[in-house]
Amino acid sequence: MAGQAFGRVHVREEEIFVRSPLSYAFVNLKPLVSGHVLVSPARPAPRFSDLTPAEAADLGQLAAAVAARLQASLGGGGGVTLAMQGGAAAGRGRPPGRAHVLPRGGGCGGGSPSAA
Repeated sequence: MAGQAFGRVHVREEEIFVRSPLSYAFVNLKPLVSGHVLVSPARPAPRFSDLTPAEAADLGQLAAAVAARLQASLGGGGGVTLAMQGGAAAGRGRPPGRAHVLPRGGGCGGGSPSAA
């Protein structure tokens, strides 16, 4: 079965819109705002401190690339919020550690960053 394990959920390959050597990104199935993207390490790790330096760097680089693409899609009137979650308590009991990329403003439906 192609795709990727994300905690107890299986993300199908067609739901993953970009991959890097050690990470992948997909649209959140329960978004806080329209366009809410999750970036996850390919190797599940409960916390960011459990990632290797190469995995952590790759995750950050992919999150930055996704954020840049979202920012460009918003034009001049929007922004992007990046939020990192690691550990079950930080992620409402959902490992693995991951990055959230949330578009803000620019007609995307994004509101205050405090909503994240």
